[in-house]
Amino acid sequence: LDRHRKQSMRARRPARAFGVLMGAWMCCPHPSAANGISTPFADVQMSDVPLGSFHLVKDGQGRGLELSNSGDAALEIDIQVLVPQKDQLRGAAEPIPDTTWIRIEPGQFILGAHEKTSCIVRLEIPKEKRYLKHYYQAMIWSRARPVGKKGMAMSMGLLSRLRFRTAIK
Repeated sequence: LDRHRKQSMRARRPARAFGVLMGAWMCCPHPSAANGISTPFADVQMSDVPLGSFHLVKDGQGRGLELSNSGDAALEIDIQVLVPQKDQLRGAAEPIPDTTWIRIEPGQFILGAHEKTSCIVRLEIPKEKRYLKHYYQAMIWSRARPVGKKGMAMSMGLLSRLRFRTAIK
């Protein structure tokens, strides 16, 4: 009889654990109800970029870095240009030597609920021959967090890839 009870209890453990997890999941906010940001500026490429002058970077639709807030609350946005890690590099690109070549305006702002905004992305490669004929990549990290939240708050972010080939001469 004891052996039968032990086997029965072991069989109910997964069902009990599943019930506890389902109850916790139903009490917590669902990801679909949370704030979120999105962008079509995911993997932008440019070619034949001359050295020594500013160039506006646009995606395939002719837009700069466009961000949308799909949530019901305003978000604080902070955008940074990063050197990519080796596993982030694509298409034989090499890491950008200097992230200051890329400027994003504005780099920090408040994005209201259900709003969309576009940032200007400027690229300027120094006029030095050593940068000719290269294929570079940079990552653009767009981070968002709820406005005015003190203590622990859920942050979210997007990583966009910018690849560009410098001019031949």
